[in-house]
Amino acid sequence: PRAAANGITTDANDYMLIVREYYANGAVRKNAPAELMIKQTDGDFDTPFIASSSDRITRASAFLTSLVESSLDLTSQMSKSKNTSAEVNPRPDLVQALFPTTDNRYDGFYIQLENDKAIKLTGKIPANLKYASITYYNPYYATVDYEKHKTYITKDELELNADGSYEVYITKFDIKDKKNLITTQGYNEGVISIRYLGKEELDFETKVIDVNDIPNKDIKKDDRNGGGGSVPAELLILGAIYMARKSLAS
Repeated sequence: PRAAANGITTDANDYMLIVREYYANGAVRKNAPAELMIKQTDGDFDTPFIASSSDRITRASAFLTSLVESSLDLTSQMSKSKNTSAEVNPRPDLVQALFPTTDNRYDGFYIQLENDKAIKLTGKIPANLKYASITYYNPYYATVDYEKHKTYITKDELELNADGSYEVYITKFDIKDKKNLITTQGYNEGVISIRYLGKEELDFETKVIDVNDIPNKDIKKDDRNGGGGSVPAELLILGAIYMARKSLAS
């Protein structure tokens, strides 16, 4: 049926609704979290969408497996080019498990860091861009503890240069009062994901530098924690189980 006002039309192949929120910074997410409610308004209220419990278990297992396999496939392809952008071709049978949003554009690269080194990410963000974020994911493509560590930065948090360009610095450990810095929370490797709402391609460059060359903040800003996209912690466990089983089978 046709969707009502503020509605979404679905068909028999749709199986999940995801609400994706965008925050200018972590403080907004903490101070004004969204309030959402899911309620069935018509149809059969008593019969489960999948009546058979065994079928539900089978489908749930397949869904979780696709999450793990798609994440491992993506990071495996990206890891072939360290500290620079590379073309990736996700498996067609797995790409939907990554939940791409059609009005988002995605870019990024796989990083490899030494303790005394940093990645300098340089680019330029158009002034009319609604949202952009740069987020660190561990090698399993799962976010780390962004509540306690600055593992992401949004467009509104960036200290921009006069021409609209920026430099983001990625380090293994947090260094106080440094400009546009995000940390991997101690990981040597992982993925930097660049997500933005807009139609323009955002070019960027990367360079390995010494941590001593990272500039200080231009203006002292309040520390802002939280935010960023999240993959459940269970995904890390599932990834370990999957890799262990794969190792035993080979």
